[in-house]
Amino acid sequence: MFVASRCKLCCGVWRSMRTLATVVPKLTVSPQIALVDEKVCVTVSGLRPSQRVTLHASLTEKTVFAACGHFTGDEHGCINVTTQASCGGTYTGVDGMGLLWSMIPAPGESKMARLSKRDVTEPFSVRFSLLEGHLDLNQCDVKETIVTVTAERWYKAKGVRSITVREGRLRGTLFLPAGDGPFPGVIDMFGSTGGLIETRAALLASHGFAALALGYLGYDDLTKDLNDLDLDYFLDAVDWLQNHSAICLNGIGVIGVSKGAELAMLMATFSPKVTAVVNISGSLAFTFTDLKRIGAEDIKGVEIDVGGLVVTDAGMITRDAYSGWERVTIPFWQSEAHFLLLYGEEDQCWNVQGAKMMVNSLPVEKRKKVEMEFYPDAGHLIEPPYTPHCYSSFHKVAGMNLVWGGSPRPHAHAQQDAWHKALNFLHLHLGQGQGQDQRRNSQVKSSL
Repeated sequence: MFVASRCKLCCGVWRSMRTLATVVPKLTVSPQIALVDEKVCVTVSGLRPSQRVTLHASLTEKTVFAACGHFTGDEHGCINVTTQASCGGTYTGVDGMGLLWSMIPAPGESKMARLSKRDVTEPFSVRFSLLEGHLDLNQCDVKETIVTVTAERWYKAKGVRSITVREGRLRGTLFLPAGDGPFPGVIDMFGSTGGLIETRAALLASHGFAALALGYLGYDDLTKDLNDLDLDYFLDAVDWLQNHSAICLNGIGVIGVSKGAELAMLMATFSPKVTAVVNISGSLAFTFTDLKRIGAEDIKGVEIDVGGLVVTDAGMITRDAYSGWERVTIPFWQSEAHFLLLYGEEDQCWNVQGAKMMVNSLPVEKRKKVEMEFYPDAGHLIEPPYTPHCYSSFHKVAGMNLVWGGSPRPHAHAQQDAWHKALNFLHLHLGQGQGQDQRRNSQVKSSL
């Protein structure tokens, strides 16, 4: 009797041990399909209590980018990245999106690579993996994963339409939201690296704007020389978009970064149809060259003071190379448009404090139309939320590496805050409030 009972007990213990040995932890990413500016929740269950693991995230867009965080399972063998701290890896502390914004070029890749989506009709395919122990990125590449889940991150929501624009001289892509419209119209431009970057325009359309990604340098048959740019090209873009049948007659918004932001300020100065401008890291003067005007005097630019350039191992710092820019400041205060100026205080491309002094010197009634936000320890390339920070990268037009500046965590905060401020600002001044944007967000998310 005693022997039989003992055998039954042993068999029960053995079955329990075998069950525990074969349990595979569960890794969940929710939502698994989302816009790039949408938060996700990463959780793990089925671990041993206090089990040490590494969560690893990676994606490939020409270059492989990766991040990792070190976690310890709670008393139930669970991890929730939104509420639990990473104690090591590419970021530390509690941050539900840390596995995305802390991505860096993977081991073996160029440290100066910049993540940029080339085809917005395809998502970033992000691979989340769970590994045993606390590992660095080099170890993650050779360690066998316990479980892996792939999530999609989109710039372009389902239902957003894209139209190639070749109207007269104009070149670009118009993104229209799902539905019949009309929609508030926004022109989107990037910096002097040239080409056509469609990411932000596609994301704007996913939030209810008709957004024109406007090429102006080194794209299609457009010039590759900054000296050939003329203001009328950009004013023509304003007229074309305002006259489009899908656009509300409430004025046009313009959002630009760096050189694109300088051009946005000029477009508002010379076209009353521009009613809202988001200037991201843009000088308040036109830089590098003069800007042509057909049948009128050119816009004077700021020449680079070679003595102010600083060469570092990471690249060229141009922060203090624009002396005398105040003498050729763009007279944007003459416009009736509203302006949102967004700057990282550690921008290494130009001294952003000059913008603060310039705006603060304006008459009170003019300052009312200008909002400014300065982000401590953030750099030049303020992009949509959760985009990995890029400290320096190769600039095609300059033909060298340029230092953009900033530190990863504060830069990530800047990107998240700046994006929401920009969306709210554009809706406010283009005739739609935040409430409608929230309704559109719900529609977008349900359609992905």
